[in-house]
Amino acid sequence: MDGCGDSTNQDSVEQKQDGATPNECFSSFGLSFEKKILRAGNGFIKPVHQSLCTVDVICESHVEQERITMTNLGLSCGENIELKLGSAKTHFMSAVEKCITTMSEGETAYFNINLTESQTFSIKISLKKFSQEKPIWQLSSQEKYNLSLAHKEKGTHFFNSGNIEAAFLQYCLAVKYLICIQECSSVLKTDLEPEVEARKKVYLALKTICYLNIAACHSKVNNHHHVIAACNHVLELDKTNVKALYRRAKAFKDCNMIEEAKKDLQQALKYDTRSKAVADLLQEFSIK
Repeated sequence: MDGCGDSTNQDSVEQKQDGATPNECFSSFGLSFEKKILRAGNGFIKPVHQSLCTVDVICESHVEQERITMTNLGLSCGENIELKLGSAKTHFMSAVEKCITTMSEGETAYFNINLTESQTFSIKISLKKFSQEKPIWQLSSQEKYNLSLAHKEKGTHFFNSGNIEAAFLQYCLAVKYLICIQECSSVLKTDLEPEVEARKKVYLALKTICYLNIAACHSKVNNHHHVIAACNHVLELDKTNVKALYRRAKAFKDCNMIEEAKKDLQQALKYDTRSKAVADLLQEFSIK
């Protein structure tokens, strides 16, 4: 998902110890940022999700309103700030976390974070230390599942408290871990051992819930096309999922895709003939 990845190597680090590097460009989750290394760090190990990082953060903007905006988006400026990667509650802080994952211990870098086409924030970060956690490819399937479940539960807490953005970010992290579970792979052979097949069902059930919850987050902010996309993922896993068919039908309706909406509702009624919500929405089309 990164645009221009980690381009540092031993030779370039030695050459650039005393000066700033050229800008590097990155993108993640629809956000992009530019990075300029001001002081190279030590070694090649970088923080990953779950790493507890101690950083110094300087807000470079001299415009008071921009500094207030960054504070409202969750950024604390100062020395010895502790951040656990994977705990972001805003897209902006998710981008800040992504910035930190490009850094080595002892590194200081300048970042321009493009939140929107018209909003760019400038910060300077010094990564003083971080806990070394397993990268995702070293985690066992059970470890990935446990982390996914924890992020899903955090997401539900945020959703129930009305913090839809934070909920969405947590559900997305939950899906990220599930996607990386080998038993969930679509290329895995189908004739699995009963024990492996049972674990796979548990993993896919959580994946289904997470995509449904992502759809619910998008629905809250009227991102109808994203609701459709999230429900598509659910229906790829379980074509009989009535919630996904109903939520997709509502999104189709809001996109004025009436025939598609009716088709989903009719299909949903086949799987749950007693669903009042489905029947009522289908009735709306008959009245019109």
